[in-house]
Amino acid sequence: MTNRNKNLQFIYIMAIGVVLMLSSSRAFATNDENHIQEIMAGVNGNSKIQFIVIKQEGGGNFWGPQPGETQSRVMLVFFDATGRETGKFKFPHNVPFDANAQLIATHCTSARTRS
Repeated sequence: MTNRNKNLQFIYIMAIGVVLMLSSSRAFATNDENHIQEIMAGVNGNSKIQFIVIKQEGGGNFWGPQPGETQSRVMLVFFDATGRETGKFKFPHNVPFDANAQLIATHCTSARTRS
């Protein structure tokens, strides 16, 4: 490869890089519209009874994967007292776009409230 070809290749690569940098689009996030309304971590000594209530105050209801995506956009990550991650919950679909708060609870919470 001659010096002239190397210089042309460098110029083309730089031009493509500049075009890509200038054509980037903005990413928008609406997590500031989701607020924790209530948390419970255990009742009567049973730490497996847990729930969280999240109130959405805007258009931040796209929690699950969107068309063409394979991963959910929102997930809850759980940690123990030492800071070690113990679990994740990825939302499989969007939550309804309404004024109702979203209750996310463990199976033990559900069983306790039915009895």
